[in-house]
Amino acid sequence: MRIFILEDEIHKYPRNTILEVLNGHELTITTNSFDARKFYKPSQYDLLLLDHDMRGYYDDSEYENTGYQFVKALVNIELGIVIPKPKVILHSQNEDGRRKMGSLLAQHKFSVAEFPFGSSYVAYLKSAFGRK
Repeated sequence: MRIFILEDEIHKYPRNTILEVLNGHELTITTNSFDARKFYKPSQYDLLLLDHDMRGYYDDSEYENTGYQFVKALVNIELGIVIPKPKVILHSQNEDGRRKMGSLLAQHKFSVAEFPFGSSYVAYLKSAFGRK
């Protein structure tokens, strides 16, 4: 599976468990919204794992380096593309930011699951990817 990840702390525990669960899949990892917008290409990914907060910007979705800003770009990139859109999993602790991202994605017919990052999210990934 081809998976695109936007997570600024992907190599820190407990977020690095994502990498353990997804071992063996083709991963593109970005750690800020700027790189995510630059490297994302439509029709290249089956699944997107997205965080909202990037490097200390926790509340304001309008700040340029948030997952919400990537989602705004994403819906414009995918607009009008007929191929199936990738599934999206939002895993931010920031409930307001996560819901804002989910709402925009749902408006544009993306399949979205939302989780605060934690044990239930990791368990969901393990179950989805057949890991124990």
